Amino acid sequence: MQRRTIRGRYYLDRVLGKGGFGHVYLAFDQQEQRWCAIKEIRIESSDDRDFVMNEVVTLGNCDHFEFIPTIYDAFFEGGSYPEMGYVVMEYIEGTSLNQIGDWTAPQVAHFLDQMLSNLAQLHAHGFVHRDIKPENILWTHQSRYALVDFGIAKMGTETRSIVRPVLTPQFAAPEQINGQGTDQRSDLYS
Repeated sequence: MQRRTIRGRYYLDRVLGKGGFGHVYLAFDQQEQRWCAIKEIRIESSDDRDFVMNEVVTLGNCDHFEFIPTIYDAFFEGGSYPEMGYVVMEYIEGTSLNQIGDWTAPQVAHFLDQMLSNLAQLHAHGFVHRDIKPENILWTHQSRYALVDFGIAKMGTETRSIVRPVLTPQFAAPEQINGQGTDQRSDLYS
């Protein structure tokens, strides 16, 4: 079986995750000689394109945080709808929280200490993730926690509405479920 290649440089290895908007792949960048994660999103409208660009801009503005993947590249292919959007970012090797079994009290304390510190840094710079859930938090081999999937994040006080419902009801804050404004407290609720 031949591996799929994107742009003649990114060799897709395997699926890392699937969501409502598309797939995330582990890929090897032949040009830079490094592993990366590529989010592939089906674009059916200008709103979908805006959705992808929101994640690109947010990740680009968050690149100084060590707990967030660095963005390497972003592009669209197809030229007309439907087309595909791609966000290429740092591959953070780790296990999502939903794959971790029972926790001890010290593990819970370590998690809360790190994640609350990470969120405090993110919020101090005006970012709200808006999709905090176990699948979007990775425990890395360096015993740190990383936050991924900034597709519906917002910066500052913007009130950008989401065209498609892309929240996870069991983790979303009540104001988010009701379509009201979200802020840092929404992340803490999640």
